[in-house]
Amino acid sequence: MNVFFYTVWGEYFIDNFLKYSFNCLNENLKSIPQERLCNSKIEIWTKKTDAKIIKKNNLFKTLIKKININFVYIDDLLLINEISKYERLAIMQNIFITSHFLKYKYLWFFYPDSVFDSKLVKNCMKKIKSNNPDIILMPVPQIDEEPIIREFKKKKISNLDIKKLIRNNLHESVKLWNVDKLKNFNIPLSYAKHEDTLVFQNFHTHPLVLKTSGNYKAFLNPLHPSLDEGIPEEFAKKKIFIPKDDRFGICGGLLERDFLQKNKFHSQTEKWKQIKNKMSISISFAISHLNSSHIKFSQKKYFMNKKNSSSINKKEIKLNNMMTEIVKGYDHYNSLLKNIKKLVNKKNIYINNIPSNLLVNEKLRKNFQNLDIIKLNFDIFKKIIKNKFRKNFKIKNINILNNFLNENINKNKKIKNYKSFLANIYKQNLIS
Repeated sequence: MNVFFYTVWGEYFIDNFLKYSFNCLNENLKSIPQERLCNSKIEIWTKKTDAKIIKKNNLFKTLIKKININFVYIDDLLLINEISKYERLAIMQNIFITSHFLKYKYLWFFYPDSVFDSKLVKNCMKKIKSNNPDIILMPVPQIDEEPIIREFKKKKISNLDIKKLIRNNLHESVKLWNVDKLKNFNIPLSYAKHEDTLVFQNFHTHPLVLKTSGNYKAFLNPLHPSLDEGIPEEFAKKKIFIPKDDRFGICGGLLERDFLQKNKFHSQTEKWKQIKNKMSISISFAISHLNSSHIKFSQKKYFMNKKNSSSINKKEIKLNNMMTEIVKGYDHYNSLLKNIKKLVNKKNIYINNIPSNLLVNEKLRKNFQNLDIIKLNFDIFKKIIKNKFRKNFKIKNINILNNFLNENINKNKKIKNYKSFLANIYKQNLIS
């Protein structure tokens, strides 16, 4: 019923995965009865050499006694050229979603550097049973990895206050979106802080759990450029759940302390200082990187260490006003798009340089959709979905896969390898 999905490769990320995220998942699954996991699995997409390291780890030997753990080897996918690491991850996420769509009801997405508290999975399962949401979303702020590493070395995970660790160690890249000290005007999220209480509002929110039943239309086209930014607009009309506060659960993602220096962010902030209307930057980003699902997600707030005080209430209002202003600019531009003449003739700070940004993003999306592996994957997925909803004679899915393998048999070696990779994954996860 449930699949807990990881993509991880490379020495650094394998090490983080085993020490932190896999450790947190193990702690979570201790509270889940064995019978609730009998039809579930952990699925790890990794290199063959990295799989050997994972299988030797004591944590793996413990978890495999409780839940099935399956490996998918991605060595061929890592050979794809001229794509970013995020697009490579998006390829794997797309194939995972479509190949598991019919057999599994709930798809869970964790990252190798995720750190989360011990009740998160249990509480999500309770929410699934009581409310049946189509998607569970979770704010996952980046956190400074150095203090987390120190604490994990000092204590067993069961003795750690994960909530306090995340709350007290927000990464400098997240602090750029503090509504009182805003330094990054490309805003996928923002937050307000008073003493040790924080409140977040997110446009981009991590999809922790996706329900497959009734949602196939949302995944007939590839997610791009990432799971959170590329979440389909169909979910704006679906039943969503976002926790109100960290009493439900909390999750953070580890990030190197010198990330900002490596990515030369400060040169960007210097350029922004010359722009008088910073809101125009935020609205430009929104138009280029958001859709109606993100707008709906942003209406929800998430508190860490929630306390009632007039100070946090005032900051919460300030945060909400800023996010509302961005949404107004986003809606304003989209209304102009309905009448192209208005767009051409209207001079407005909100639309300066925005069309070119949209064109760049559209070109990247088209390039991604035209990757051989993506085209092949969605070719087979659409055939299987079409077969599922046939009113009359249905073909066995195994026959669809065999036909898929035999089509254009003389194609080059790369295409044959992709087809073989896809067919093997679908065979493992399709109902006959």
